[in-house]
Amino acid sequence: GDSPVFVWDDVPDSRVPEELAEELAVCEVSGCGEKADGYYASFADAVRAIDGDATLTLLKDVEFGDPLTVGHRVTILSDAALPAPCCVTRTQDVSIDVTGSLTLTNVTFDGGDVVGGGRLFTVCGGTMTLQSGATVCNVRGGRTRASGAIAVNGGGTFEMESGAEIFGCFNDCENAGTLSGYGGALLVED
Repeated sequence: GDSPVFVWDDVPDSRVPEELAEELAVCEVSGCGEKADGYYASFADAVRAIDGDATLTLLKDVEFGDPLTVGHRVTILSDAALPAPCCVTRTQDVSIDVTGSLTLTNVTFDGGDVVGGGRLFTVCGGTMTLQSGATVCNVRGGRTRASGAIAVNGGGTFEMESGAEIFGCFNDCENAGTLSGYGGALLVED
């Protein structure tokens, strides 16, 4: 029989046609509207496509190495049909900046033990909530500034609910050859 023909130039960023979602997609965006809703082959492209309130459902473990911003009300979670929470692993010294509202539930964000500035999340004027089943782990702080896996500043707020966890996060900030840093799991600044 005839196979369908997909013209990838018509698909923004790394959006995957629904017919190929099971094979190629790593996540799905929903609740945002026709422009952003759909399946994506890239976690970073999915986050960048969100232009309103949305749910990003992870279908597989993913990696990201680009700085990202969450500027709307976004929930990130693992597909409920999966046997274990998905893991989002950072591969470069970059941060997810939260200027809107970010809720994590039943998902792991792994700092990948990337050496550098630390800060897997920077909540600047936004709100971040770790719900049950959400984990932030393996974030290695910066060598040049104080850090934390989650830094909250600019009037931002952070809430961690029962059943969420942060572990394996530490800071190794050095100043003029002496250990003078602070931070680790959570850093609250002015």
